[in-house]
Amino acid sequence: MKIKCVAKSARFVGWGGVLSLAFGALTSVRAGDSTDYLIYKVGRITLRPLFEANETFNDNVYFQDKGATSDLISTVTPGLKAQLGQVDGNYFNVSFRHDQVFYADQTHLDASQNRFATKLFYDGAKVSIEGSDSYEMLSSPLGGGISTGRTVVDRNAMYDNYTVGYRLTGKTRAYLGLSNARVDYDKNLSLYDTFTLRGTLGAEYAAFAKVRLFGEVYYGQTDLEINSSTAPKPPTATFGGAFIGARGDFTEKLTGTLKVGYETRQFDDAGSTAQAGANEGLSSPVVEVDVSEQLTERSLLILTYQRSQQVSVEYTRTSLVLDSVHFIARQILGGSGKAVLSLNLGYSFSAFEPNSSFKERNDNLFDGSLTMLYNFRPWLVGFAGYSMQWFQSDLKTVTDYNLNRVTVGVNIGY
Repeated sequence: MKIKCVAKSARFVGWGGVLSLAFGALTSVRAGDSTDYLIYKVGRITLRPLFEANETFNDNVYFQDKGATSDLISTVTPGLKAQLGQVDGNYFNVSFRHDQVFYADQTHLDASQNRFATKLFYDGAKVSIEGSDSYEMLSSPLGGGISTGRTVVDRNAMYDNYTVGYRLTGKTRAYLGLSNARVDYDKNLSLYDTFTLRGTLGAEYAAFAKVRLFGEVYYGQTDLEINSSTAPKPPTATFGGAFIGARGDFTEKLTGTLKVGYETRQFDDAGSTAQAGANEGLSSPVVEVDVSEQLTERSLLILTYQRSQQVSVEYTRTSLVLDSVHFIARQILGGSGKAVLSLNLGYSFSAFEPNSSFKERNDNLFDGSLTMLYNFRPWLVGFAGYSMQWFQSDLKTVTDYNLNRVTVGVNIGY
């Protein structure tokens, strides 16, 4: 299958225009088995072309409180995935996606973004390995409490997460995890680059047929780097903690992971003299919940909750506690089962430690979306949806905002 996109004209097309580009790409595809033209085999490796096009109306592209700017945004995303093995067994895949983003009015926000990702799963007789990597080169205004005005923020984000397990007995397994998270902002911004490295040691026991109990300890550090010559030198934050929990099938329909623990975070002495003795550390409970309930064959409910500690990218020697909860409901509609309705509701609360800039800061973020998917073919999905965000902070220097988005699009590939 050959997909041709004329990037220059994409800026001037409306909703129907972007979709016609995507559907027009299918005209060269003959009827028949979709695997003939969307999955190609090279030895033991399969190549899967990917394509997405969507049109979004955003009524607040700069995340502003007053004088909000709306725009029509066209995004065309070609990509490719290469995979060795099958997802129901051992496998490794790598994917690349390129976003070409066009704004109808705010043309200086036009951007090219690249996204790389890998996934690995191996389950042997004794040793298991599971991991993922992602690297994204992004360019857009920022929201969520980071107030940068009408500025486009270029940033690179890298995430790596690997776990190696070893079966000690038929019911016990020890595992070692290593994760890395790095966000590198453009220079001359008053935001700190962050680099977090974390190691985890754990063990689990199959106490029941489908439920495993586990305990783990972890240790790591977060380094911050300066992007502005006027910013003070940030110290390193070291942290450690422990979890106990359970994972597996709790009932016939309820499955997931529950874990609770406690974390302590401290800053080293690299801060300025004025900061010495302030915000030396933070200790608090930490929680992770990720469960799903299969109500019927056509209905699924998902609940996630996380209470975690983070380091602020805006202030030196400042930690925050983030509570985040999300609820997802999915319902298959119609006798054919091709239509899926998805509801997504979320709330996040960030409580910052006091510092020299403020005595108190608490942020609230509500978000929600309603999306309809229609599977025209296993490899062709159309979608339309509405999403919103509402952000409010009790610190006056932080910009509150409301935004609404309406999106229609098409996704091609597996």
